[in-house]
Amino acid sequence: LGITIPSSVSALNNLTINNSNGVSINADVSLTTNLLFSAGKLITGSNKLILNSGATITGAGQGTGWVNGNLQRNFSNTNPGVFEIGDLNYYSPLTLTFSGLTVAGTVLGSTSAPDHPNISSSGIKAAKSINRYWTLTNSGVSFSTADISFNWNTADNDAGIIPGNLRLAKYSGSVWTRPAV
Repeated sequence: LGITIPSSVSALNNLTINNSNGVSINADVSLTTNLLFSAGKLITGSNKLILNSGATITGAGQGTGWVNGNLQRNFSNTNPGVFEIGDLNYYSPLTLTFSGLTVAGTVLGSTSAPDHPNISSSGIKAAKSINRYWTLTNSGVSFSTADISFNWNTADNDAGIIPGNLRLAKYSGSVWTRPAV
């Protein structure tokens, strides 16, 4: 069986995940030092793991584990920020780098499969896409530009996709835009 961290725990210095059934949190939890993945996922549900400044995640990967749910990173002088996230089945991290960061803040990240629920209005062909999307929520970070690298398991690919033909679309509110790639 998995392990559940009770809702009375709101902060941890270090956490090692070494349970193939995973570890769940029942409330938002702040991490001050390190999260180490050996075996299993950290399952947040609707809660979030909050990485305080200087906190790190090590060992994340398809074979070791990842944050299955919501991960919040602090951005001040810490650039880039890796979001060691995935869903129930696949590790699908992203790396976010800000240029011209002038105001510190936090970014909350998660990823979901399959296609985005509003893909039909995106201009992306749902049958020739990556069956996954990422959600980022900025809380206070002020910057000039941002670079994002997305990673996913090839099992998320629709049959017959041509990587060079993939396009990125951003959904904000109810509007799709195409950022420069």
